[in-house]
Amino acid sequence: MREILFRGKKLSDGAWVEGDLSRCVVVGETHIRRMEDNLSTTTHRIDPETVCQYTGLSDRNGKRIFEGDIMEIPGSNKKGLPAEVRYMERDGGFRIERVGYVPIILNEVQYWGEVIGNIFDNPDLIEWKRSKLRITPRKPTDRGGYLTMPLVSNVPRPSDKTWKKTICPVCGKECWDRPLPEGFIEEMFVGKRCTMCALKAAGV
Repeated sequence: MREILFRGKKLSDGAWVEGDLSRCVVVGETHIRRMEDNLSTTTHRIDPETVCQYTGLSDRNGKRIFEGDIMEIPGSNKKGLPAEVRYMERDGGFRIERVGYVPIILNEVQYWGEVIGNIFDNPDLIEWKRSKLRITPRKPTDRGGYLTMPLVSNVPRPSDKTWKKTICPVCGKECWDRPLPEGFIEEMFVGKRCTMCALKAAGV
């Protein structure tokens, strides 16, 4: 079972603290409660904009990977790295979100990826921010590319009940077929593949 853990920056001194998250709606405050070595607990008021959830995974150095971390893959020729770790509700999991490139499923790179910072303390580490790359959303008039289908092994129980199990036409593995966004039709794309087969087709 994945450990449920959060982190955030303390309003008192800006230092990071990890623990259980709580929000007080009445006074509009966000807190993290931390268990200390002597088994006592301390509660810290934090900046709600800095709240990040633990992914349940560690990088190749054993460092915990949190949402909002910036990761690179040493020795890799993948473009768009370093990049941010984000939770994607549509996929029901954490991904390395490479702007302008196919996202990387975190489970598949944790053993050779490395956390080098986070978006709050080290925003300039993100490759696309350094390059000043301009990215625009896909338009209904665009053509080409593959519709990606998350593997069942990576997302065993999606929260979105509209997802339907199917088989990747390339590798034969079980994956999830998802409804298209409004204004899009399948004829706009080359075809459907599981995420891994789409990555291989894109040469990443």
